[in-house]
This record gives sequence, structure tokens and C-alpha cells, in this order.
Amino acid sequence: MVVPQQFSLILTSTFLYVAWQSPHKTNYCLPYVPIYLTLYQESNKNDIIPGIFLAETFIPEGEVTIDNWNDIDIKNYTFPSESLNSLDKDTYGKLLIFKEDIQEGFKHLNTKIIGNLRYENGNLIDLKIDVHVPLINDTELIGLLQLASTKLNIILFDYIPITITIIDQDQ
Repeated sequence: MVVPQQFSLILTSTFLYVAWQSPHKTNYCLPYVPIYLTLYQESNKNDIIPGIFLAETFIPEGEVTIDNWNDIDIKNYTFPSESLNSLDKDTYGKLLIFKEDIQEGFKHLNTKIIGNLRYENGNLIDLKIDVHVPLINDTELIGLLQLASTKLNIILFDYIPITITIIDQDQ
């Protein structure tokens, strides 16, 4: 089988198939294969959140039409933001305490904390926190990691993945 170089999804009123072009400019078609489609809306180029999924559908093998689209309720939020505060005051408050504790413990570093949160069906499912610090040395880094892990265990969330990234702004 030739490895596809470029896929095209062709939707017509009577037929749905996947086509691709091989390096030899020969067109191949795979009629009646199962296909999973999503509609994705990209954000602006400089946005922190890359975009959102809007809807999904699955076309089983042998089918030629799309019966329905299912809404995808996955939303991404940044911290700090008013939209997160209005959606989930409790989580926003906990993240604000976390941010203030880290900034209080490391005043001399001028830390900046940004969070990316993902909600599915209204429930928090993923949290990523970036801690931006200029010119941090090894000792300060160890102390910052210890403080961050202690604060997360005390005030933040159970049962969701949490990723903390320490970023030296000057490297």
C-alpha cells in the first residue's frame, strides 16, 4: 500500500469517501471506510488557547451520509481571566491563593503565573500552570518546586492531571 501524501475528504450528496494522492500522482479512493470528523475553530494566532472543538460525528463503515452532529462541550480557559472567574469562582479562588503564595514566597524573583484549564461538560479535567521566573538559580528552583507541590496538595485539586512548568524567562 502506498503511504498517503495528501488526504482529501470528499462529501457529495450520494457518496462519502477518502481520497489521497500518491507521490506518483495516482489517485486512490477508499470507499466505505469508517470516518470520524470534528469541527474545530482556530483562535487568533497570538491567543494562548489554540482553539475549540465545536462538534463531532462518526460515519460507520458502509454508510454514505452524516446522520447528525454531536456538540462537543470542551472549553479552555486561562488564569487569570474574568471568564474563568465567572465560570468557576471556587477554582479561580484556589488558583489565586496558589499564585499569591508563590509570589509571596519568592518576591525577589518577580514570578508570573499563568494557568490553562480545560473543562469537559462543565467539569475541570486538566490544569497546566506555567511559572515564569527570571534568572532562577538551582537552590531557588528546588525551593520553588517544594513550595508549589506543598501548596497544590493543600489547596488545589484531586483526581485531575496537573502540570507545572517552571520557565526561566532569560533562557
